[in-house]
Amino acid sequence: PPRSPPRPVEAADAECSICMDASVEVRIVGCGHTMCSSCASDWFARTPAGQQTECPTCRGPCADFEPLRRAPPVPPVPPVPPVEPAVEPATTRVYVGSIPCSMTKLQLAGLFEGVGLVVDAWISKDAKGRSTTMGMVEFSEPAAAAKAVRARHNKRPYPKGKRLKVALWNKRPPNRRDSFGSRERSAELEELRARVEAAERRAEAAEAARVRAGVAASELTALRGRNELRARAEAAEAASAAATARAAEQERRAARAEANEAAATAALARTRINADLVQKTKELTKAARPNAKLRAENRRLLEQMTGVPTLDPGVSAYVPGVPVLASPTCWVRCAICRKDADPFTAFSGAELANGAARRCKRCLPGQ
Repeated sequence: PPRSPPRPVEAADAECSICMDASVEVRIVGCGHTMCSSCASDWFARTPAGQQTECPTCRGPCADFEPLRRAPPVPPVPPVPPVEPAVEPATTRVYVGSIPCSMTKLQLAGLFEGVGLVVDAWISKDAKGRSTTMGMVEFSEPAAAAKAVRARHNKRPYPKGKRLKVALWNKRPPNRRDSFGSRERSAELEELRARVEAAERRAEAAEAARVRAGVAASELTALRGRNELRARAEAAEAASAAATARAAEQERRAARAEANEAAATAALARTRINADLVQKTKELTKAARPNAKLRAENRRLLEQMTGVPTLDPGVSAYVPGVPVLASPTCWVRCAICRKDADPFTAFSGAELANGAARRCKRCLPGQ
């Protein structure tokens, strides 16, 4: 809003713009707004060094303040008795001063929620959009407005904040503007409230989702722990099975080695037995050979019996009645005991003629 034009020194507000006290004593040089001397000293003293002091009413720059020159006292005029008793009209609005600069109108309305039903709230701002620390709150009924004045006047909105100045709207400082309280602002306040409620619901839903996510994470952690234990048990079982398989493989290899060693020992024993048998056979053959006289007799018989077939081991049968001459070195195998023997000593003539079914004398019945 535009700055207030300078006023004559004699002009003064009805109340101090800070403490709302009626005993105004000084005025701001430049804009002409007035206040009490203690508030003016306090206001100028808290301005940071190197910065311009601003008027608390119009936010205009001010460098100093000067005392008011009071007009000469006027003799009191006797009051004219009213025709009707003066009744102060009831109002549903309250003026709020010394509002923190960071407070929003929704927060301002929230200060009075426990007092009555708030239908509108407004905070005055300058041309740059900064708060002028003044505002208005409208209630649904005058009783709530009067109760708000009694409950919130000279109370701190924050633990270390300034005390609020709360008064009925018809008792506000006369230089305040009465340009708010419309339905549009009421609708805006309701919209802000609805947004805040929606934000609170979203926050509650987010918190519930966070709790559910925490529970799910705990369950997942427990499940992972159980799966890890199960995996460890399975790994232990697999390791045990592998160890058992390795032990079985080692036992099998040991058994195979023992079997190979036993087979080698048996082969060596068989070799030795065969060698012994061969040696004994040679000895028996050498002992069973006829002497030189028998060999000469056989040679003579062979010369006399020209054309007589000799006994051949490869021949399976011989014709009965045909004389056969067997050489002492030609052995005949028995069909029963499967042993080779001298045909002249171990077989009879009938058995030699029997062919493949010949039996030695030891295998004949009755022997």
